[in-house]
Amino acid sequence: MAFEWSYSSITRPTQMVPFGYDGSFPGLANGTIGWPDLTASTESRNALDLWHAALNGRGRFYAVEKGEDLEKAFREIFGQINTQTEPDLTSTATSGSNASRNDVGKFTGAYEPQNAWKGFVTAETVQKDGTTVSAPGWGGKNTADKLDALTSVASRLILSWSDKWDTTKYKGGTSFKWANDEANLSTAQKAMLGLNPSDTSVTVATNGQNRLNFIRGDRSLEGSDNNGYTTSQPFRERKSRQGDIINSVVWYLGKPSSSYALTGYAEFTRNNADRPAMIYVGGNDGMLHGFSAADGSEKIAYVPRGVIPNLKLLTSPDYNSTHKYFVDGSPMTGDVDLGTGIQATDDPNYAINYTAKWRTLLVGALGAGGKGYFVLDVTNPNSASTTDGALGFTEANASQLVKLDRTRGAGETVLDCARTGIGVSEKAACLKAVEEDRDIGHITARPVLDENDPMRTTQITRMNNNRWAVVMGNGYNSANQRPVLLVQYLDGAQELVRIPVTTETAGTGKAADNGLSAPRLVDIDGDGRPDVIYAGDNLGNLWKFDVTSINDSNWNVAFRGQPLFTAKGPTALNSSARTNVQPITVAPTVRTNDRTMTIGTGTNAKTVPVTGMMIAFGTGRNVTQDDPNSVQVQSLYSVLDNTRYRIIDTAKGKRLEVHPGDGVCAPSATTCVPSPLALGEGVANAKLAEQKISQLGNGEYGT
Repeated sequence: MAFEWSYSSITRPTQMVPFGYDGSFPGLANGTIGWPDLTASTESRNALDLWHAALNGRGRFYAVEKGEDLEKAFREIFGQINTQTEPDLTSTATSGSNASRNDVGKFTGAYEPQNAWKGFVTAETVQKDGTTVSAPGWGGKNTADKLDALTSVASRLILSWSDKWDTTKYKGGTSFKWANDEANLSTAQKAMLGLNPSDTSVTVATNGQNRLNFIRGDRSLEGSDNNGYTTSQPFRERKSRQGDIINSVVWYLGKPSSSYALTGYAEFTRNNADRPAMIYVGGNDGMLHGFSAADGSEKIAYVPRGVIPNLKLLTSPDYNSTHKYFVDGSPMTGDVDLGTGIQATDDPNYAINYTAKWRTLLVGALGAGGKGYFVLDVTNPNSASTTDGALGFTEANASQLVKLDRTRGAGETVLDCARTGIGVSEKAACLKAVEEDRDIGHITARPVLDENDPMRTTQITRMNNNRWAVVMGNGYNSANQRPVLLVQYLDGAQELVRIPVTTETAGTGKAADNGLSAPRLVDIDGDGRPDVIYAGDNLGNLWKFDVTSINDSNWNVAFRGQPLFTAKGPTALNSSARTNVQPITVAPTVRTNDRTMTIGTGTNAKTVPVTGMMIAFGTGRNVTQDDPNSVQVQSLYSVLDNTRYRIIDTAKGKRLEVHPGDGVCAPSATTCVPSPLALGEGVANAKLAEQKISQLGNGEYGT
């Protein structure tokens, strides 16, 4: 409660953060004015209790009366927190078993800018009361401690991707070790490593080899910030072999956790029930790292193709003041069937010479470090292969462990498909890659988790054509500057299906940094395949993609290419006019709509279900350097997708299709199936709280 006192000379502050304080605050803070006797019999003023507490606790008091001032106050508070010198914690991954709480652990990524951008992962065990203690198998150390304790880095398993064309395809997965020929990296890639930053016309093989060894962890050529740098020790001084982990979220991988009732999956689950648990995280030392979840030792690392052109920057003595991002995106894993033969329908009895081949694949992205993504086979973290043919983590298996790499470096030039000596097949592959690359941007979104099983992502899935794929938004700053849903097949020829939005009208078309954010995949009929996908973009559009067909050529943007909804916010908190575009950068939440509505009046009135899907999402963005300082109003929305569906027979079994609508929702109607309706700018001129589900003039539903 608020006390009163008679000390009339004390006046409350009226100036708002960040402009300072007036009134009696300075005098009370420095002691020239004393706090009144709260037990006095004459009381005429209300005391500000939190103000008093802030003074006594040597804290800070923010006198705010308006929403925008509260926003400024919190921004200053967060700014103060960010200036602390403690390691910055960036991400956590919780591992666990449903059978035993004793198996639960928490893994946290961190970075220390003041220590030459050192990074590490720590492990804690979560106890039954919710408290945490250091994981016993880690010996009180973190992953950087483990790497720095290595007496030799030659044994580190570090893989990469070779651009060398090998008859019909790129060489692909290889060891990240120096070779005088193209046994590992291509000649062009080695030249990038050997490029002298002070003279772009000079390439030195020795420089390239030394830099590669530096990235692998060799510290013999590091100079000193205190004692200087010489020609014999030209590389920057590091505080650790492991670099910073900033935006990459730690991903935990234990035993297979999906519940597929598909051919061979039960056997795959049994065979891998005891496989060693791993954690994966991207680092700005140029690698994705795979560590043992049991003891923190590194088991594998991967240097994506797209970071190789800029790896030389990591050796520069100026790097600590010119930090760059490399593998800054978040990895995710999923179980997929890479089987061979023809699985004509969902019934395995009709399979034609089909042999299941289950594997656990990891999909990673560069995030702020570059464009695109890569795919690794992480089924078996042991060195020996398993009885079902899953290859172990060894250099000899590099070409099979690295399944795909579509990464491009920040600022990397377009592939040269007309260079002298390029063959016909390589040129065709090059031109195809260039065309597809134009729709691939910086994929910064975190993995979208299964709401019923947070140990798995919904983005790695089987599609309605029975093929396995990873589904992603195309990210930001792509060359084509448009939102595109990416469906990257993980089986067969690993084709890429792009579903671009087509609208170019004001507010929904191109923008220099536009792109599709994290997608929410929705399996409507419960058959284990997504039927529709929702995702937003930087211009406030909520898009819906229809992937119900068994033919990927029929997958499309729903509502005839229009967004389901466009989020626009007020210019001020108390404004009814909503004209400011609000970006959507996280995956929406989708639930079936259980609301009802009344149609007709009087004795003709009756209640009918609205049905459809409610799509809830928040707006806002924290991607660019300017975003944290934005004062634009952001909002929470829940909008109705009124689309209905019906079951049809196809060559691959029963599937869904969109119901076009049938009948008008009237009291005398025997059917009431509305036509799919895009909502447009549903709250353009009214406050969101005033919007209600209602029947529109043509018998459809809106919000």
